[in-house]
Amino acid sequence: MKRYGYSILVVGFLSVGRLIAQTGDAADVVHLTLTDAIALTLENSFQIRISQNNLRIANTNNHIGNAGMLPIVSANASVNRSRLNAEQEFLDGRIVPVDNGNRQVVNAGVNMNWRLFDGTRMFATLSRLQQEAIASNLQLKIQIDNTLGQMLQSYYRVAVEQERLALFQSNVMFSEERVRIVDEKYKVGKESKLSLLQAKVDLNSDRSSLVQQRELLVGQKLALVQLMGVDPFDFEVQFQFSIDNSLILSELEAAAATHNPMLQRQQSNKQIQDLQVKELNRGRLPQLDLNIGYGYGNLQSDAGFLVGNESFDFNYGLSATVNLFSGFNQMRNIQNAQVALENSQLLQQEAEQIIVSNLLNAFTAYRNNLELLELESENLEVANENSEIALERFRLGVSDALALREAQVNAVNARIRLLQSQFNAKAAEVELYRLSGKLTESVK
Repeated sequence: MKRYGYSILVVGFLSVGRLIAQTGDAADVVHLTLTDAIALTLENSFQIRISQNNLRIANTNNHIGNAGMLPIVSANASVNRSRLNAEQEFLDGRIVPVDNGNRQVVNAGVNMNWRLFDGTRMFATLSRLQQEAIASNLQLKIQIDNTLGQMLQSYYRVAVEQERLALFQSNVMFSEERVRIVDEKYKVGKESKLSLLQAKVDLNSDRSSLVQQRELLVGQKLALVQLMGVDPFDFEVQFQFSIDNSLILSELEAAAATHNPMLQRQQSNKQIQDLQVKELNRGRLPQLDLNIGYGYGNLQSDAGFLVGNESFDFNYGLSATVNLFSGFNQMRNIQNAQVALENSQLLQQEAEQIIVSNLLNAFTAYRNNLELLELESENLEVANENSEIALERFRLGVSDALALREAQVNAVNARIRLLQSQFNAKAAEVELYRLSGKLTESVK
């Protein structure tokens, strides 16, 4: 019966499954699926929301009025009053004094100015505004991909740390069973007190690792909550590492060339700089403005030849303006814009090189960790069997505590290496999807 109990313990220790990591009552722990985490991130992430607001600003600015294509209409009104003392002498010799005379002038009017032609600069401006809206949308995609990539890796890290916590809990149970066996043998004189004390020291060491792992798991959960943009809450995650082992580097590079939002954003920036050069160049051409106005005036005065005067006027006209010389400022602005355009081209080339390099690094890590997964899986099976045999031999008294402890540590380390390989392979997969511009599609 004891032997059956030992075997159950070994299986529980060596075949650690998924753990519900509780820091409170089980009823208070939320089961956070990957789908839930993605939805929370897209809805609440502060950086994503900021990018969304920036996109709203860019879309609002993308208007023909902001490009100068619509007329400007203004209304004005004024009332001026004054008091005066005067002595008016007329040609017939009369002298008329005025004391505290009142004078009131009322003016009102509506004016419209419409730029009819500016060397087609307004069309280049509108194109630039449209391109800036496109660039803001691409920046939102970049932010979504970056935030989702960080969140996914954080989610998988929490899953790994939960598994490590379960592993350490089982390790403590294993060490407790070892202490119990040694204690029974010590009581009947088959083990020394030194062996019992060493077993207790190892148990305390395993308990210490368990406490540290709990603290580490809490920290990883808080990091995940922060990326999701929500208030802290207790939760558990799923340990599901279904890794796509069919990714091909050449296909990823081709996808990145056309779908990576960072590359697309650099291309958009280049077009914006090109349009700015066109705007400045077209500013050299004449400008033609249409002016239309309607005004009303009313004068009331106690002094002067006119006691009152009321007028209505309608005016219209065309005005042409040519900038002949501006202290070389226009030429300087054009030259600076051309340099900025050249810089945008260099930044685009740099971004292409960075993405290709990052793809190669991520793919190398991806392939290496897939190989490590196979090796560590095989190694874990060997370590499991070795630990089970070591426990049985120790129970029968044909091996010492040192061999049992070594087998126990080897089994724990094998499981930890397997977990790390799983996480590294999944993290590399996420990064490959992000660089290729297909991360959002992969998590749908």
